[in-house]
Amino acid sequence: MNILYVLYVYFQPDAIILFLYCKRKTFISGKQQVKGSRRQKRVHSDNEPPPIYKRHRERTSIPHITSLTPSVYHFSMLLVTLLAVVAVAGATPAVPRAATAMYNPDLFQGDIKGIAGQEPGKERAAILGEQYLWPGGVVPYVFGNSVNSYERSLIISAMDDFHARTCIRFVERTSQSNYIEIVSNDSGCWSYVGTIGGKQRVSLDSNGCMYKGTVIHELMHAIGFYHEHCRNDRDSYVTIHYENVQAGMESQFNKDTYWQYVGEGYNYESIMHYGTYAFSVQWGVAKTIVPTDPNVILTEAYDKLQMAQSDANQINNLYRNQCSF
Repeated sequence: MNILYVLYVYFQPDAIILFLYCKRKTFISGKQQVKGSRRQKRVHSDNEPPPIYKRHRERTSIPHITSLTPSVYHFSMLLVTLLAVVAVAGATPAVPRAATAMYNPDLFQGDIKGIAGQEPGKERAAILGEQYLWPGGVVPYVFGNSVNSYERSLIISAMDDFHARTCIRFVERTSQSNYIEIVSNDSGCWSYVGTIGGKQRVSLDSNGCMYKGTVIHELMHAIGFYHEHCRNDRDSYVTIHYENVQAGMESQFNKDTYWQYVGEGYNYESIMHYGTYAFSVQWGVAKTIVPTDPNVILTEAYDKLQMAQSDANQINNLYRNQCSF
């Protein structure tokens, strides 16, 4: 396939036809030798060109396609067309499922189902009041029946990152009225921001969300955090290329007008920062989030194994009145 693609790009259809012709002659010659045919076929040596080439070598280095029989000609042209389609399709990287699961077009900023204290469908990034934080920094949780043993271990590992570096504690629910339900059979990766009261769902779809970084990202939403790339000081650190954003998705990059930064500056490495091709019209080609620092390479949350230290610091700062250190 690689040889055919190179021939197509550099020499166009005639070269592919010659290539196929030579391969066909070699195959037939070998087959005749194996069968021991009594008929003597003239087999061209490696240094002698096939007759089709000899007839035209005076005028061109590549045989003209009309020298072939109609059936061979039509087959060759069909193959050329198919190769062109394959080459074009292969040139555009596919969007990873881990990305499509997080970049949900119908959710606020891609993975926020709702925000504590705000009317559903009218979400905006805003400072959360103390009443929307988890009392004492304790977050009760239950696993839905869909979550298998492997997924439970992965999620608990993500929770351990909070336990090791922040005052937040995830505890198995007993009788608490406010708690999160973690499921893996809903569509996409998403969470609410802050505590909304009663049972609130955190969706970690088995198909695309079971990465430690993704779990940490969604749990940070649950305790009250938004996205790093939507901070209202973000223009000093990244450029949003709206011309590369999917139509209708421009609002996913709106800046957080009323956001509190709780003591930390902008951090490209934040677990809450989206990657270079978020909501791109052409994944892997058309960049949507470009750092102003040319030495920075953005990575997706699912490619990270832990929160950044600035993330941990912000959690502790936000919960300073709730936690007992």
